[in-house]
Amino acid sequence: MDAKAAVETQGEQRVDVPAKAKQRAKARVAAGTTTVRVSTETHEKLRWLATELGVQLQDALDKAVEQYRRQVFLEKANEEYARLRADPEAWAEELAERELWERAGLEDLKERLADEPPYPLTDEDRRAIEEWRKRLAEGQR
Repeated sequence: MDAKAAVETQGEQRVDVPAKAKQRAKARVAAGTTTVRVSTETHEKLRWLATELGVQLQDALDKAVEQYRRQVFLEKANEEYARLRADPEAWAEELAERELWERAGLEDLKERLADEPPYPLTDEDRRAIEEWRKRLAEGQR
């Protein structure tokens, strides 16, 4: 077998095996999956995890990778906040900005809700409120 390319014969056509493998890989990727090599130990752990969760291997791997991605994201965010806290001036600016946003949000919310009912009113609700207001204005309850 030639080291440069293995070749198969299909009828009259000669097919380059690496090219054929690439086509299969592209088809799997297009279908939403691909192959990843893992150690036997990792595969055993993955099988155990899938069994414990009652899911397929692929689902267990998807969940594990997503969990790890989230963990890395949060660790990096924590590192960045630690750097920010280490700089007193930058941290003071951060806290001031947070307070500004919180106050702006509450003031805006109070202003917007001042004349609004706590829930959307139906036509029936509006009629009942109007009748109540009329009775109130007439001194009735």
